[in-house]
Amino acid sequence: MSYSNVNPKFESRHTHSLGSHVTESTPAIGNHHPGECSSPGHSVTPGKALALALRDWAWELAGTVAAATMLVAISLCMSKYNTTKQAEWFINLSTLVAIISTFLRAALVFVVTSILSQLAWNWFDQPHPLSHLDSLHAAAQGRLGGALKLITARIVYVPAIICLVISTATFGVGPFTQQSIRSTPCDDVVLSVGEIPMSNYITAQTYVGTAGPARYSYEAFDYDMEYMFTQGFTTNTANVPRIETYSRCKTGNCTFPTYSSLAICSRCLDVTSDIKSTPDLGLTAFSLPNNSTVHHYVSRAPLDEPYRDRTIVWLQTKRGGRLHDGNEEEWPFNIGDDEFNDAARECPTFTILGLSGHKKENASAAACTLYPCLQTYTGAFKDDKLEEVVTSKIPLRHNDTIYASGETFAVLSPCTISGVTYSFENNFTVPGHDFGVNDTISLNITNQIWNVPLECYFHATQEFMSAWSDFIGGKFDDSNCTVGEDGRYSCDELGFKALVNDGKASFEIYRDVMDNIAKATTTQLRISGKDAATVNGFYVDQWGNLLIHNESLLERGFVQGSGSQMTVCYEIQWIWLAFPAGMVVAVLVLVLSAIVSTFGRRLAGRPVWKSSVLPLLFYGLLPPGSSETAAGSTAQPAPGKKSTQGFETSALQEKASKVVVQLVNGEEGCGFLVVNDARDMGQTQRTEQAEEQQYMRQEWQTYGQPEASGYSDQATWTYTNYGWVDGTQIQNQGWGQAR
Repeated sequence: MSYSNVNPKFESRHTHSLGSHVTESTPAIGNHHPGECSSPGHSVTPGKALALALRDWAWELAGTVAAATMLVAISLCMSKYNTTKQAEWFINLSTLVAIISTFLRAALVFVVTSILSQLAWNWFDQPHPLSHLDSLHAAAQGRLGGALKLITARIVYVPAIICLVISTATFGVGPFTQQSIRSTPCDDVVLSVGEIPMSNYITAQTYVGTAGPARYSYEAFDYDMEYMFTQGFTTNTANVPRIETYSRCKTGNCTFPTYSSLAICSRCLDVTSDIKSTPDLGLTAFSLPNNSTVHHYVSRAPLDEPYRDRTIVWLQTKRGGRLHDGNEEEWPFNIGDDEFNDAARECPTFTILGLSGHKKENASAAACTLYPCLQTYTGAFKDDKLEEVVTSKIPLRHNDTIYASGETFAVLSPCTISGVTYSFENNFTVPGHDFGVNDTISLNITNQIWNVPLECYFHATQEFMSAWSDFIGGKFDDSNCTVGEDGRYSCDELGFKALVNDGKASFEIYRDVMDNIAKATTTQLRISGKDAATVNGFYVDQWGNLLIHNESLLERGFVQGSGSQMTVCYEIQWIWLAFPAGMVVAVLVLVLSAIVSTFGRRLAGRPVWKSSVLPLLFYGLLPPGSSETAAGSTAQPAPGKKSTQGFETSALQEKASKVVVQLVNGEEGCGFLVVNDARDMGQTQRTEQAEEQQYMRQEWQTYGQPEASGYSDQATWTYTNYGWVDGTQIQNQGWGQAR
C-alpha cells in the first residue's frame, strides 16, 4: 500500500503567484474553480432577480435622486430670489448655485461611470477581443481619452457611446446653471426711510386777557398759523408753503400707504349772478343779498370831450353765519350745494365782492368757507419730489350727545389697521380682531352709538374750533381793499391784494386764493398737530369730558414710507435650466435601463461586477476548448454546481481582504505574489491551524495515532508524522516545509 504524506490542499499556501499562474493557485486562495463566474441554469425567481437588480443599482438610484434633489434646490433658491436684490451673504446666489451644481454633476458622473463600467462586462456576453475590456474600462475612467480608445479600437457599442456622450455633456451643467442667473439694475425697497407729517389731534392755546378789573379767556393760534395764512394769500400755487418741505425720503424715491390727516379745506360758491347794481349819475352801487356793497365812481368830463373813467376798484369781504337747523332757507345756504352746506355747519361763511370796472359784467362775487376737515392722501417721492394727491375729504362734526365738553371729530371709514379693514358697514368689528376698552371711543353718529378704534378717530378740540372761527371771522369781517388811480393798493388786511389781482378780480381768483390759503394752513396744521397714539389716546374724566392722556407729552405724527434705491437684482432665465434638467432625466433613463438589463442577467444567475477588477484576478482566463458553459448558453449546470452567491463583488472583496499580494517581476514572470508574513498571520493563521488539525485527525483515523506532533515557527512549517507501511512504522519529517 503506497502513501503520500504531502497534503495538496496546503501546497503553495503561503507563497504562490497570482496572475500568470492564477488557474493553478486559485483553489488555495478563493476555493473556486476557474470559470464559476456564472451559473446560467441556476434557478432565480423573478422577484428575487428584481430585488437583486435594485440592490445592485441602489447607490446609482440614490445618486440620481440626489442629483434631482439638488436641481430642485437650485430651482427653489432661484425662485425665492428672482427679481430681488442680491443677498448680502458671505456667498452670493451665483456662488451657492455653482457649489450645488458641482455636486449635482458629480452625482451624475458617478452614476454614468458605474453604468459604463458594467457595460464593459456586458460587452463580453459575446466574443470580443480582450483588448476591448481595457478600452471600455478606460472609457469609464476618462471621457475624452475613453472616447479616443473606443475609436482606436473600433468599438461600436451604442450603450457605451451614449454613456460617454452624456458623461461628457455633464460638463455643461455648471455653465448652463450659471447662465440662468442674470444681474439687472432694479429698485431696492428699504423700510422706514420716508416720513410725511400727519395729525389726528389739534388744539389751540388758551390765553387770559384783562378788560379793566375783569379777566377773560380766549383761544388763539400762534404766529406760525398767522404766517402760513398770509403766505396762502397768493394766486401763484408755487409760492404756497408745501408739506414737501417738512417731509423726507432718504433714498429719493419712497412710497407710502394711503394715509389720512386733519386739514383745512375750502369751498366757494359762485354768487356773481346774485349781484344787484344801482346806477346813478356819477355813482353805481353793486350789492349782494347779505348787504355787502361796493361802489364805482365816474366823473363828468368837459362837454366837448367824451366820458373818461377815473376808476377806483373796490373789494369787500363780509362774515356770514353757520348753517344750522332753521336757517336753511337763508342766503347763501338756500343756493348752496350739499358740499358747501355740509362744510358750513361748523365754521362761519364769508363773501367776497369785487369790481374791475363800472359795468355789472365787471363785478364778481363768491360765498366761501374755510373749515377743518379730514383729508385722505396718496403720496410718493419720485426723484426727491413729493407727489401728493387728495383722494377724499370729510368735514369735522360737532357732537355733544355723549361727552359733556362736546366733540368735533371725523371718523375714517373704511379704516385699515394692520391689514384689517374696519368701517361703518361692519360696525368696526371684525371677528378675531377685538380691541381693548382703551383702544376704542364711543361716538353718537346719526343717533347710533359706535365704538370706533382710536386709529380711525380724528379729533379737534373746542379750543381749536373756537380759535379758528374767531381767526377766520376777524380776517374776512367787513374788510375792504381799493386800488386808486395811481395804482396803489389800500387794503385792511395784508395779502388781500391777491384778490384784487391787479384790477382783474374774478370768481376764479377768489376760489384759487382760498384753495391756496387752505393748503398753507393745512401744512402748518400737519406739522404742528399731534399724534394722539403717542400718549395712549383719550379718556373720559369724572365729569364726562373727553380728554387726552398727558397732552404735554404729545408728539408729532408721521406716516412711515418705504424707500427705493437703485441696486442690482437677480433675474432668472429659466430656459437655461432645461439643460441640467435634461441631464438628470437622461441619467435616470440610463439607470432604469441598467436595472432592466441587470434583471435579465440575474434571471440567468449572473453577477454584476461594475468597476471591480477582482474577477480578473480570481478567475483569469479559461483555456480554449474549455467545457465551461458559454456566457450566452442556456445549458443546465453540472450537478453540484455552486450558485453565484460566492462570486458577488462583496464576496470577492471579503476573500481578497484575506490575501496580501505584491507585484513582482521574477524568474517565473510578472504578476502578483501572495505574501502572508508575520504582519498578516492573524486570523488567517488561526484558520489554517484549525484546518490542519482537522486534516491530522482524518489522518489519525486512517493510519493511527501519531507519536509526535508538529510545531511551527514564523519562517518555516515543520511536522513529524508516523505512519505504517506494510505493518512497519515510518517516521516522516519535513512535511509541508515551506519552499
